[in-house]
Amino acid sequence: MDLLQVVIFGKKDREELKSMPKICIDAGHCSTGQDTGAEGNGLREQDITLNLAMRLASLLRYLKFEVTMTRNGDLVDGLSDGYTLNQSLERRVEIANAFQADSFVSIHCNSANVALANGVEILIAGTGGQAEQIAKKVETYISRISQTDRGIKTQNVYVLSYRDWE
Repeated sequence: MDLLQVVIFGKKDREELKSMPKICIDAGHCSTGQDTGAEGNGLREQDITLNLAMRLASLLRYLKFEVTMTRNGDLVDGLSDGYTLNQSLERRVEIANAFQADSFVSIHCNSANVALANGVEILIAGTGGQAEQIAKKVETYISRISQTDRGIKTQNVYVLSYRDWE
């Protein structure tokens, strides 16, 4: 199944979300530097996340959302080789803030050596806001395509903690 099913909203859902049409999509990790992500089975996280992010951006633009991406290639936009992990994270937040994003979607594909560590999870900065509402809506789609729904979790992640959006 295609992971993009996670974000395909029906007409009613689109109407509910029109109040927040600006979305920043973050393809997690980069192909060089200190932020390359997980590798396994001949796959690289940074390649998978970029592919998914580009497909998601196309879909959301088709649905009339205003979209920007933190990277469209090997590096975060505005960075060059030799960047640090902190510079990468800071730049991602700068892109979202400059765009005045209403929502920030960061795509990651983690790996583990333990078979029980699998499934999909959604991270949000805090409960009670629009992020939680969107996460709950997305979670309904995730439960259809993943055997393991790891749920919605609040976590102090840099890109969620240093942003200007909810």
